[in-house]
Amino acid sequence: MRSGEATGERWNHAFALYARGAALWWLGEHEAAVRDLLDCLRIKESLGDQLGITLALDLLTPAPVVRGDHEQAAMLLGATDRMWRTLGASLQYGPHYMKRRAMSERAILRTLPRDRFEAAKRRGAALSVAEAIALARGEAVQVPRDDEPDPLTGREREVAALVAEGLSNREIAERLVIAKRTVDSHIEHILAKLGFNSRTQIATWTERRERGAAPSA
Repeated sequence: MRSGEATGERWNHAFALYARGAALWWLGEHEAAVRDLLDCLRIKESLGDQLGITLALDLLTPAPVVRGDHEQAAMLLGATDRMWRTLGASLQYGPHYMKRRAMSERAILRTLPRDRFEAAKRRGAALSVAEAIALARGEAVQVPRDDEPDPLTGREREVAALVAEGLSNREIAERLVIAKRTVDSHIEHILAKLGFNSRTQIATWTERRERGAAPSA
């Protein structure tokens, strides 16, 4: 019972931080607003509140513009667009909400050419929720650029895709009708080329590339 009450208290506290952060942003108190929103995001993340995380991240999208990091702002726009679609929710939170998003986009486009803006949004859409949160916190996030060449051969891409499906090396060998030792060799080459040390990293990299290549919904 007490645990449920504590969770409710944290949820309410996070919502209060979100509301105050929004008010401070509109008053021009950007640093204070960002502090509140990041605190809100930390609580929402601990609660696993995907809607709350998306709302907080969305409100943080103009923050990089203020810092002069327009490409990061475009990536956050792309990340939150995808998160809203994943939730199956709309962006209809009133005219002030839509106006703020439009203002952020115009501010970014005053500095970034349209093609770079769209490319940055696509890279943002390829981020996981955890990576989008890290980006909002100003942490380093590695994501392939659209113009980054694929270092893998065609066969290595096939193997990587099957790793992402969760197949073992023996299962991959059976699927591709090749020797298991050949698959072992491909996996070693993939890890070396990408600088990884685990199959999980290969799977994440593959899924991210596929999301980045997929057309926007």
